[in-house]
Amino acid sequence: MPDEGTVDFAIMYVPSESVYYEIVNSNLMDYAYKQRVMPVSPSTFYAFLRSVMLSFEGQKIAAEVKTIQQALRAIHTETSKFADLLSILQTHINNSYTAMSKVASQFSQLSSKVDNIQTLGSGREGRTI
Repeated sequence: MPDEGTVDFAIMYVPSESVYYEIVNSNLMDYAYKQRVMPVSPSTFYAFLRSVMLSFEGQKIAAEVKTIQQALRAIHTETSKFADLLSILQTHINNSYTAMSKVASQFSQLSSKVDNIQTLGSGREGRTI
């Protein structure tokens, strides 16, 4: 029972290849499949178990793929939000740079005017009356 953590089929081990061959070539095989019973012989037992194991591994991988896809969707969403914030930050930095350039230019002009005024004042001090 799958709800109990088991598979929904049974394996019937037939220890004789000739008996297994008779089962496979009779109506008993159809009946066994309808009852979810899988007859196996010594030569098919390993191949059958290997197939079952690969099936379980495939289911496990499929479940992990779903988890990875969900994680990638979440990362994509977060990346979009981060890109928006980065764009806003870039705009603010560009605006700050522009404002700083204007302030530096105005300060340079003001400093130049102050220097000119100081030069005028020092020129008068050097005169004698």
